[in-house]
Amino acid sequence: MPEIDRLLAADEANVQTMRRVFADYSPALAELLNTAVELYQTGNRAFGQTLSNETRGISPDGPAVERIQAIWLRGLLLTRIGVLYSTAVADLLRMRLTTPLGCVRLQCESLALVKLMSKDPAVAHQWMGIQTDQEGRAFFRRYQGRLKAILEGYALAETYDQTSGVALHSRFIGVARGYRTARRQDGHRIIQSESILAQEFDGKNPDLFMVQVFNILHNTGAYPCPSLRCGAGDQ
Repeated sequence: MPEIDRLLAADEANVQTMRRVFADYSPALAELLNTAVELYQTGNRAFGQTLSNETRGISPDGPAVERIQAIWLRGLLLTRIGVLYSTAVADLLRMRLTTPLGCVRLQCESLALVKLMSKDPAVAHQWMGIQTDQEGRAFFRRYQGRLKAILEGYALAETYDQTSGVALHSRFIGVARGYRTARRQDGHRIIQSESILAQEFDGKNPDLFMVQVFNILHNTGAYPCPSLRCGAGDQ
């Protein structure tokens, strides 16, 4: 796979470049991005320990099983939120933006589902029972309003809408990030070349990319830390 190998080799070089770019913008940025990963991991371990304590001594046929299963599903979603965040940061270092924004969209939806399931455990079982695209669409239509209201409480509704439009639909703004054009002269000929790159970082205008890096850190890197991101009514 020579073309894929070439892309992978470019990724390795780009990671080193972006580490330097991050450091130029803020010496603390790399540590902040990594600290959020560690907070997600710590939160997941604490959640798992709590679930273990809750299930100790419970009969498999008892009435509490349904509630415990709902807690378990929330734990899976919380873990996925952390994995999506790590994936987003790794792709930012590869000079990619569309994929990280897609991860943010999924993080937002997952967070809203966690909150909804905590209020209504029956939602967890309906969510787990989705088997077809038709059932998935019906579930989304049924709970879309409540999910959006939860995201409003976390000041994430606009982020959810924007990342849906940019990363999950083929719109010009998504194409533009990787679009490059160049012109050169070959004798009497003017040759115009156009390309779409996997890398969406423009070294001539790095601010456009870095604004999104800081937005991702602010909007989704703060989930594990209540003092940084707390929804209405949360403690």
